[in-house]
Amino acid sequence: RWLAATDQGLLGGDAWQFTHWLLPSPWASEVLDLAYHAWFLPMTLGVVLCSFARPGSRIASRYLTSYVLLWIILGTVVAYLVPSAGPCFYGQFQPDHGRFAALTGLLSSQDAFLRAHGFHGLAAVEYQRALLQHFHAPGVALGAGISAMPSLHNAMAVLFACAAYQAGRRIGRLFLAYAVLIWIGSIHLGWHYAADGVVAAALTVAIWKATGLVYRSRSAVASRRLAGIVELPIVAAEPA
Repeated sequence: RWLAATDQGLLGGDAWQFTHWLLPSPWASEVLDLAYHAWFLPMTLGVVLCSFARPGSRIASRYLTSYVLLWIILGTVVAYLVPSAGPCFYGQFQPDHGRFAALTGLLSSQDAFLRAHGFHGLAAVEYQRALLQHFHAPGVALGAGISAMPSLHNAMAVLFACAAYQAGRRIGRLFLAYAVLIWIGSIHLGWHYAADGVVAAALTVAIWKATGLVYRSRSAVASRRLAGIVELPIVAAEPA
C-alpha cells in the first residue's frame, strides 16, 4: 500500500493514469506490450556478446558481474525485504479490491479490442492471469513469482544502457530511450508502480559504478605488480 501511496504523493495521482492519458490508444498499449516482453532478447544477447568478448574485456566483466549482482541483490535480497505486488495484483492482496480496478478493466477492454481486430492482444493481461493461477496453486512453478519492488525489468534495461554508453554515446542514447520505454510500459501495463523503476534504476547505476571502481582498482594493482616484475633496460646514449 505504501508504494501506491508513494506514487500518489509524488505525482498527485496514480502513475498509470498519466501514461494512459498520454497514450490512450490500444495500439500504443500493444507497442508497449511488445517492447516490454521483448526484453528477454537483449538480456540474453548481452550475455552472449560477453561470451565472445576478448579475454580481459573490462566492459564484459563489469556487465556480467553487474548482471549477477542485480539478480542477487535486487531480485532476491531487496525483493525479500520489500515484498509487494504490482497494481495489476493489488486487489488480490489488499482489502481495497477496487483500488486499481479501473486500470485492470481498461487493460482487459484494450486486450479484447485488439483480439477483435485480429491481433494477439496484450500479453501482459494473459501473463498476469497465469501468474495468479500459479500463485493460488499448491505447487511451485518456475518463473511464477510475483514481485514488484524493485523492478528487474527496469534494472536490466538500465544495465543495457550503462554498458551501451561504454561502447558509444549513440548506442548508449538508444538503449537509454529503451530503458525509459520499459519504465513507461511497466507502469502502463500494470506490472509496477513508478517507484519500482526509480529505485531499480538508482540501485543499478550504483552497482555499475561500484563494479567500475573494483575493476579499475584491480587493473591498477595488476599494473603495479607487472611494473615490479618487468624491468626495462635503460640504454644511455653515447656521445658522438
